[in-house]
Parts: sequence; structure tokens; C-alpha cells
Amino acid sequence: RVIREVPKEVGMSEYKQGVFQQWPLYSYMNERMANALQAVELMKQLQASNIRQRHWKQLIRVTGSNLISEIDINLREMFSLNLVQHAREVEELVRGAEKESEIEAQLAKLEKEWSQLELAFQREEGKVFLLPPDSVLSLLHESLIEV
Repeated sequence: RVIREVPKEVGMSEYKQGVFQQWPLYSYMNERMANALQAVELMKQLQASNIRQRHWKQLIRVTGSNLISEIDINLREMFSLNLVQHAREVEELVRGAEKESEIEAQLAKLEKEWSQLELAFQREEGKVFLLPPDSVLSLLHESLIEV
């Protein structure tokens, strides 16, 4: 798309634009620019705050890269991952990271709620029984429904 605008910007006639677009260099540059734009979009997705170290390791495995550190990657190394060739896997990885983040948040909420529960016990005939107060049961029920 960017390359297509160049002939118009420099005032080429439609005929010359058609000729220009048939040049091998035009096709090559158009493809390179499209790939670069798609790679940058994938890199943008990988900037999500829910992408953890385990996801970077998974990305490195998926792309077959030999990067040693996923913490300090420069732009050249990001382009060397050939993200466009692995676009589907990258997008799945990002979606998976989002879902994992949601699950982690739900688990943290459950842990907080459940850690504040106080259980009552009753001793009867030498045995100890857990008394299920209604508030505990309703909270447990709500938690199970949410998950």
C-alpha cells in the first residue's frame, strides 16, 4: 500500500504507474514492505503486559531461533525471528497469554476470598465435623459458577 502511493506522490500518470508496478523491483519492495508492516504489527502484539518469560521461550522454540536471551532482544533479532512466517503461532501465543492472564486473575481473586473464610467445627461423639455455614457455601458456589 505504501509503495503504491509513491507514483501518485511524484505525479506519475496512471499509465506510468501501471508500468512502474510491473517492475520486479516494485514487486520486491512492495512484498518487503508488506512483510515488515506485518512483522511490526506482530511485535506490537508481543508487547502486551501479559506476555511472560515462558511465552518468549515458547516463541523462540516456535520460530526455531537460537536467541539466548529473550529479555534483551533488539530490532534486528526480532526481525530475524521471521514472525510473519509464524504469524498464526504468534497470534495464538498472544491469545493464550491473554487467557492465562485472565485465569491467573480469577485464581488470585479466589485465593483472596477463600483465605478469608473462617470454618467452624463441632465435636460430636469423639468425631470432629465441619459445620458448613451458609455464607461459606454460597461463596464456594459463586466461585465455582464464575470459574
